[in-house]
Amino acid sequence: MLLKLIIPTALTFSAIVITSCKTNKVSPKVEESAEVKTNFIYEEIENKGRIYVIGTEKGKMDVQKHGHLPIAKTFIGEGPKGETLIFELDKKNPDLLKRLISNYELMHKVQL
Repeated sequence: MLLKLIIPTALTFSAIVITSCKTNKVSPKVEESAEVKTNFIYEEIENKGRIYVIGTEKGKMDVQKHGHLPIAKTFIGEGPKGETLIFELDKKNPDLLKRLISNYELMHKVQL
């Protein structure tokens, strides 16, 4: 009698374990967001009286190659010597601007 109870219980338990293992997949969105964070850089590039605050390699390449950013947030006269500050924007990563501004404020002890 005891053996009859143990076998069905053991089978049910193993079925639950196998099912839970199969549903334990990593979402591609989680991997993508981790990739965005690892590609984050911070760099200030002075060009023609403006300070470009860059957060990605693509943004850095745009400023070096073309002298500007395709999409940016501008703060006129807010630089240390009255320069225009230009912060990189990325439609696919809306947190980029917040991180760049936060880092700039911490480094220069200012509030934008």
